[in-house]
Amino acid sequence: MQKYRVSINFTTDTCNCFIEGVVIFTKKDVISQLAGSSLRQAAECNLLCGEVIDPI
Repeated sequence: MQKYRVSINFTTDTCNCFIEGVVIFTKKDVISQLAGSSLRQAAECNLLCGEVIDPI
């Protein structure tokens, strides 16, 4: 599991989430850099809504 400190709004077919804190992405190979569209794509594909730890 990789953790990233982020603050992001995103909407998917099943989720409408605001993430602020340290999030755990379930697939390490999907996100190679913490930036804009890459983060959004990884969030849409792999973030489990509500899987947020240590909120800021």
